[in-house]
Amino acid sequence: IANAFTFLILLYLLFYAEVQETSRDLINILTGAYVAVLAKSTDYWFREKKDHEHEEEIETLREKNG
Repeated sequence: IANAFTFLILLYLLFYAEVQETSRDLINILTGAYVAVLAKSTDYWFREKKDHEHEEEIETLREKNG
């Protein structure tokens, strides 16, 4: 919830609020950094990766079954 709230505040400041040009540049940089961090964290948690425990379990079952 905090992530969505932060993103919405940044978008509001970027598109709807009256801010100085130098502040607008800073808000634009912060929004870009926020999107990059969100993409990296999403990639980390949802990327297809090898699970060593799952591989070990499959190997154990294969040994038991022959």
